[in-house]
Amino acid sequence: MGAIFPKVQVPDPSAFYITRWGLDPLAYGCYSGVQIGFKDKWMWTLTRPLKVNHTARVYFAGEAMCDDISGTTYGAHQSGLQTAQHYLHKTGRQPKAPLDLCNL
Repeated sequence: MGAIFPKVQVPDPSAFYITRWGLDPLAYGCYSGVQIGFKDKWMWTLTRPLKVNHTARVYFAGEAMCDDISGTTYGAHQSGLQTAQHYLHKTGRQPKAPLDLCNL
């Protein structure tokens, strides 16, 4: 975080959590799904960053965030690329607006 926000004093983490999905017999091999009746336009609500004082602070990426190809490794990859490009654009590190990689 210190590298991302060099003008802000960011303390070291006091704890962290690591998932071990590959060792959980009830989870490995699982993927996301949406409820019947879920509208595509709602995906925007799920994928938009969380803001603090009108500034995006937390971005979401992963297979569940990639509408047309959710539930796949490719969807996770595309979502990560799209979210990284969006962040870089919003912080002035990439001049071009990001492409929509998840709605093919």
